[in-house]
Amino acid sequence: MNASEVRPAGPAESEPQSGVPTAALSVPGDIAVGYLVLGAVIAGAAVLLTAVVRERRRPKAEPVPPGRRSAAFTDTLRSADFRWVFIGRFPQILAPFLAALLVGAIGYDGPYVTAALITLLGAAAVIPVTSVR
Repeated sequence: MNASEVRPAGPAESEPQSGVPTAALSVPGDIAVGYLVLGAVIAGAAVLLTAVVRERRRPKAEPVPPGRRSAAFTDTLRSADFRWVFIGRFPQILAPFLAALLVGAIGYDGPYVTAALITLLGAAAVIPVTSVR
């Protein structure tokens, strides 16, 4: 059985498809060529978008001294909304770097074990929560 004979279960024929079904349907005989064609279409759309859409040039701004930059950042941390957004997104920013360190130190099992432990700790931390304001 080759790729052209396999029809993945999924949306009806009239619905838009993506991924493997699109690659398989664009070139039925060879899924690798299908992915190549799909990638070329996406790359062509990206080139067309960057060629058509242009940004307006803004006047060059004067560089901000590091002291004023850090003061502006700490000033925004006073806002409760920004503080919660920053605290929520900061781990997402650090995660790829920590995963790379874990893979280098422990191997590929490190991130999975660490994620499992953090998940269990998070689940245990919310057990006492009975209500929110």
